[in-house]
Amino acid sequence: MSTEWQTMKNAPRDGTLVELTWFEKGVPQEIVTMRWDPKMRNGLFPGVVGFWVSPEVSFTWNETNKDGAPTHWRHVRRVAA
Repeated sequence: MSTEWQTMKNAPRDGTLVELTWFEKGVPQEIVTMRWDPKMRNGLFPGVVGFWVSPEVSFTWNETNKDGAPTHWRHVRRVAA
């Protein structure tokens, strides 16, 4: 399983937890763990269905605004005990 950053075009949309980010000057920014929920709605985006959602469902990330959408994903990194 790759832990390298990949573009969103092949991000899993099956409920798998992944890390999402966007890049600024070649550096990943605000890495967050999320999963795709095709039925999720957010009142801030009327008419939009389907969001990236944090595990506790306290944060969603919208892909419709390309200036604020995630640009890359990777599998969640496991920390060795």
